[in-house]
Amino acid sequence: MIFANWRGFSGGTRDMFGEILKFGSYIVDNLRDYKQPVFSYIPPCGELRGGAWVVIDPTINEDMMEMYADTNARGGILEPPGICEIKFRKPDLLKSMHRLDPKLQQLTADLAIVDDSLGSEAEADDLRKQIAARETTLMPLYTQISHEFADLHDRPGRMRAKGTIRDVVDWGSAREYFAYRVRRRLVQDGLVKELRAADGSLSHTECLALL
Repeated sequence: MIFANWRGFSGGTRDMFGEILKFGSYIVDNLRDYKQPVFSYIPPCGELRGGAWVVIDPTINEDMMEMYADTNARGGILEPPGICEIKFRKPDLLKSMHRLDPKLQQLTADLAIVDDSLGSEAEADDLRKQIAARETTLMPLYTQISHEFADLHDRPGRMRAKGTIRDVVDWGSAREYFAYRVRRRLVQDGLVKELRAADGSLSHTECLALL
C-alpha cells in the first residue's frame, strides 16, 4: 500500500551527486517485477506530480498495480501554474479577454472605426491606452481563471475518465474499501494462477475476462 503524496524527484546538483534518481529507478525495477497486488492512493489534499508519478504509474505493472485517489486529491505531471506557462501564456489570455470582455470588445470596435475613418491619431492613441489599461486590470483575474481551468484536469474525476486511476475513494471509507479490495485480489489472483497453469497462453487480462 503506497500513500502517494509527492511533488516529484529533486534533480539538483546535490541530489544528482547522491544518486537520488538512480535509487529512485530501483523502485520502478522492483514494482515492474512485483508479483503481489500494489495499491497506490493519493490521500486528501495530496498531490502526485512529475517524476514521482512516473515511478508508481500503474502501467509499470498493469497486472498487479492499481491507483486510487481521494475526492480532494490532485494528480498530474505539472502543477496548474506550470502547465499554464506552457499551454496558456499571455497571448492566449489576451485573446480570451478580447473574446469575452464586453468593454474590450467595444474599445476594439471603436478603435477600428477611428482607423477606418482616418480619425485623429490622438483619439486612436487614447483608445489604445484604454485597451492596454483594461488588459492590465483583467490579467490577474484571467491568470487565476486559467489556473483553475488547468486544475480541473488534475482532479480525480478527470483522472478516472482518462483511465489513470481505477476509482475515486473517499478517505472516510478507504479502510473498508481497501480491506475488501485486498481480499478480492488475493482470491482473484489465485484463480488467475490456476487458469494460467492450465493454459500458459492466457494473459492476465484474458484470465480476468474469463472470470
